[in-house]
Amino acid sequence: MKNAYLINEIILFSPENCSLVHRNSYPSGKVTLHGPASECLHILLSHAQQPVTQKMLFEQVWERKGVIVSTNTLYQSIASIRKGLKAVGLEEDIIRTLPKQGFQCNATVQSGQIDEFISPPAAPITEVIPPVIEPVATTTATDNVSRNKYAYAAVLSGLITVAMAGSLFYWLNQTSLPLSPEYFSAGNVEKCTLYSSWSGEEYSQEVFNELRLRHPIDCAKKHTAYLTINRLQYGSTLMICNQPLEQESVKCRAIIFKDDEDENK
Repeated sequence: MKNAYLINEIILFSPENCSLVHRNSYPSGKVTLHGPASECLHILLSHAQQPVTQKMLFEQVWERKGVIVSTNTLYQSIASIRKGLKAVGLEEDIIRTLPKQGFQCNATVQSGQIDEFISPPAAPITEVIPPVIEPVATTTATDNVSRNKYAYAAVLSGLITVAMAGSLFYWLNQTSLPLSPEYFSAGNVEKCTLYSSWSGEEYSQEVFNELRLRHPIDCAKKHTAYLTINRLQYGSTLMICNQPLEQESVKCRAIIFKDDEDENK
């Protein structure tokens, strides 16, 4: 059983998975927030309808981990929350900015287990196709036309059913739109340009240098490095590219680091 918050009766937020999803499409259509944004949303929902100061967010999300970030980093996390909520179907902006103070979550919020908020699946709809009436006696031209009409109707009904099922399957799969990790510029380490899923530049560079000790990376070649710090899987992923990802001819290799120091390239 997983803890969750139900926002405005329609959006489910799971702090454990850092995910947002519309309750009617669960588990399809999930949107994943990066770690700091998820923690900020958790605090705002826990204090719904109450002002939450910037100081509280800085202390509970970053400073208790020994990370110092700028106000801009906090606002980037709030922007990620708003973007994620909109992506899963929440039309209104529930995060109110309080100038020079902080933020306030203006939403109805319920906490509980995910299973408590998920509606039971609707009973499947069974289409009943009229049976083909077999002729009792001799077959006439009128009888053949009538029978062909029934056969045509049955085939057409079957094709429509298949098309609708295929469209639904495609939609459910296409609406599963987890956001890619949001990379923030983390400066340069020697001649490597570093981007990180963690918004703190100093902390990201520290992690990058620690990983370089475990797997040598020659920054003299002017690599572009993308660092993903995955706090849920107790490890980090480093993608080394010969140029930024948006370039068509980019070539990259990925290195996965686990806390037990096993590495998969």
